[in-house]
Amino acid sequence: MAEVGSRMIGSVIMATLIGAMFFSVVPLSSSVAWFSGIVFVGVNSWVIIRRYRANDVSAPDLGAVRLWHALNLYLSVIWGIFWALTPFFFFPDASPIEILSLLLIVVVMSSMPSITMGCYPDIYITFLTPVFFSFSWHLLSVDFGGEALPLIIAPLTWVMLVIFSILIHKTHMESIILRLEYRNAQKQADERTNAKTRFIAVASHDLRQPVQAARLYAEAMLSDGKSSAFGTTEKLTQSLALASQLLDRLLDISKLDAGFLDVNRSPISLHRVLNEVAAVHSVQASQKGLYLKVQGESYWVSADSSILVQILDNIISNAVRYTERGGVTINVERLNDDIAVSIEDSGVGIPKEKHSVVFEEFVQLDSVSRGGDDSTGMGLGLSIVRRLCE
Repeated sequence: MAEVGSRMIGSVIMATLIGAMFFSVVPLSSSVAWFSGIVFVGVNSWVIIRRYRANDVSAPDLGAVRLWHALNLYLSVIWGIFWALTPFFFFPDASPIEILSLLLIVVVMSSMPSITMGCYPDIYITFLTPVFFSFSWHLLSVDFGGEALPLIIAPLTWVMLVIFSILIHKTHMESIILRLEYRNAQKQADERTNAKTRFIAVASHDLRQPVQAARLYAEAMLSDGKSSAFGTTEKLTQSLALASQLLDRLLDISKLDAGFLDVNRSPISLHRVLNEVAAVHSVQASQKGLYLKVQGESYWVSADSSILVQILDNIISNAVRYTERGGVTINVERLNDDIAVSIEDSGVGIPKEKHSVVFEEFVQLDSVSRGGDDSTGMGLGLSIVRRLCE
């Protein structure tokens, strides 16, 4: 729409020059009709351009885009009809040289907006078609002394401009797609960079606490021989174990992000794997008075057993941890050529608005209010699960 103004001015000037060129050789009624047509399409274009500039189009919605596209299509229709009337006004009283000159002017005029309007084939072809079909039809009745070239100029030009418009449109769309993909990739890269920055900050903070505690316990043991009692030693061991566990988790995430983890698929009995994982957590479930059961048919599947076990272990562990009454059920069902495993519990669940958040690193919801224990996790389990599933 921003380019309609310049095209309108150029078309009005060109139409006025053509009218002046043929003014002395055509009837007065034809000249009046021609210049009336210039005024009509010119005023229409001016009104639409003014309306466009008066509206805020900095961030148009889809409805606005369709509106301005329709108005552009309307302008193409009236300009196309106007230029299609050219042979009716000027051919009857014009010489072959004047007719070819007029055709050349129209060809040049129609080709000029091909770079910009060619991006919109429906609008551009709507303008071209009546113009060049009208010229092609009228040229058949003109005597060019047996020369065939003047007769094929108009249809050949139409074919070439249509092909050019379609190619320009394709290139334009590819360019837009590449720009959008680049912008999205840049946004994702920035988000990953920010996430890694937060990740390092939180990991450093969480790792500092057990290491600092271990250092203090060790200093206490060195400064006072009596302090090397069982209680201090146990606390030192717990602090080092917590730090080691956190480092192991961070190492797992680093390996997954770096793509160092190989997926080794092999036929495995899904029922056996599920029962083995359930057996590990059945003791904790029994202590809380919960049931933990596996139900569904037994299948052999193609999977990496160790990765599958790690995924299930994290999810089932969370299910048992945050369930106070009832229990946990592991369901197996066939979905076409795939096997779906789902873990359902009767715990408090996770709010819908938190579904995406819980898979981020070091994110733990209010564990106490959800029946869990703040000291039992580091907020990395589901983050690892997401990476393993991917």
